[in-house]
Amino acid sequence: MLRERRRGARAAPTFFARAAPALAKGLAATDAAQRRATQARNRLQATRAWHDRRVRLMKRQQRARRLIELGRLVVKAELAELAADDPAILLGLFLEAAATLKGDERDVKLALWREHGRRVLADENGHRP
Repeated sequence: MLRERRRGARAAPTFFARAAPALAKGLAATDAAQRRATQARNRLQATRAWHDRRVRLMKRQQRARRLIELGRLVVKAELAELAADDPAILLGLFLEAAATLKGDERDVKLALWREHGRRVLADENGHRP
């Protein structure tokens, strides 16, 4: 017994009637695979964002630690008190030191300042150089 084929707008559903369960199963599998791929991509992006935030945080913490250390040295040298906490005086002092380090006597000045600084730090820590 031959089935009479539909014509017009209803022709396509008859043709796909036998393949419908397989097509639906394939479509569901494709949909699930796409969902898993999207979830994996989102997890990767979240991991990268977390890592980037962590790197920025660590750099910021290192910079803050370094600035605190340098500030401690300014206080230890009593520069803040001697300059009456005037930022312009401190900046001028630092610029003068930088100009000295750019000059011809750079190595001599560095050696002199390094030795003096080591001596003060060693005295503070109870060690003799």
